[in-house]
Amino acid sequence: MARHDHKPAPPAPARLARHARRRPALALGFALAAGLGAAAVVALDVDRPLRRLLGLEHRAAGHVVRSFPDAAGPDAEARAALYAALAEMPSELDADDPRKVREGAAIYADACASCHGADLSGAADWRTRLPSGRLPAPPHDAAGHTWHHPDQHLFALTALGPGPFAPPGYESDMPAFRERLSDDQIWAVLSFIKSRWPADIRAAHDRISAGMAR
Repeated sequence: MARHDHKPAPPAPARLARHARRRPALALGFALAAGLGAAAVVALDVDRPLRRLLGLEHRAAGHVVRSFPDAAGPDAEARAALYAALAEMPSELDADDPRKVREGAAIYADACASCHGADLSGAADWRTRLPSGRLPAPPHDAAGHTWHHPDQHLFALTALGPGPFAPPGYESDMPAFRERLSDDQIWAVLSFIKSRWPADIRAAHDRISAGMAR
């Protein structure tokens, strides 16, 4: 009969000590793998659904809006970058969210109503130029043209003023709110405004905003 020599198993405390020594190395390996994976997602042009899931497109678009160099300037390259960013920017306008609409109503009353009217009716004779040559504040209700613009453009108009969407040299009394309001606050104001539109205007605006999606 063949003889088999078996090495005795190490005592239990020795085995536990050996496993304990391996755990930090395994943890470090997993951490490095996770870090490299995250870096690859940021650095590489990964699939758009994944970028949206991670919020990368939203942050990139918001940065372009916030860092736009001159809201009234004629820089065609900067405008092109802004328009491209807005095309990728997901909308957070939600006229059916009661919390967002309430917040937007309060902000509108404080920051917008003095020019655009508490009832969104705009300034009197808003189509007639002032002595300064500028146009008065237009209405934001169904009688105005606010609903003619997609969500993302309304966001940029509020953050930057009308400059990026107007001919070079265009002057307006509309201020840029990017230093005064956060992104969430701007979306809340826009949600409040849209909540005041009749159903057919809201539906028409939905179709216009859907055209921004890719």
